[in-house]
Amino acid sequence: MPFVFSFGSNLDEAQMRHRCPSVRRAGRATLPRHRLVFVGHSPRWGGAVATVERDPSAAVLGALDLLSHEDLAGLDAWEGGYRRVRREVVLASGQRMRPYVYLLDGRPGASPSAAYLEAIARGYRKLGYSLEPLRLHMREAS
Repeated sequence: MPFVFSFGSNLDEAQMRHRCPSVRRAGRATLPRHRLVFVGHSPRWGGAVATVERDPSAAVLGALDLLSHEDLAGLDAWEGGYRRVRREVVLASGQRMRPYVYLLDGRPGASPSAAYLEAIARGYRKLGYSLEPLRLHMREAS
């Protein structure tokens, strides 16, 4: 069964369970040397959506999810314009893994909607993360 590093709105467990019924959240994970950015425009969310880009001085907070092969194929369809790649993440235990990560090409700087940011915030709260990395974006979206 494959692992996926979830960030953005996929941190919302209800959304992931809807998209991937087999999902099992394995816990917290961090994507080092990357930063969270918002690109494009999603009609569903009414604003930009999350992706990650390389940044040697940053890290992206997320979750490690275990999926069935069928759900991974289904997630590919849900993620549309995103491409699936492997990146090294660090688990809360310090262990390193190379799960799949979904990346979306685009020019950073677009604004996400308040609803989209709240989906990410729900995941952060459930995982015990500080909302501080999202606060600036949340103020701009209000």
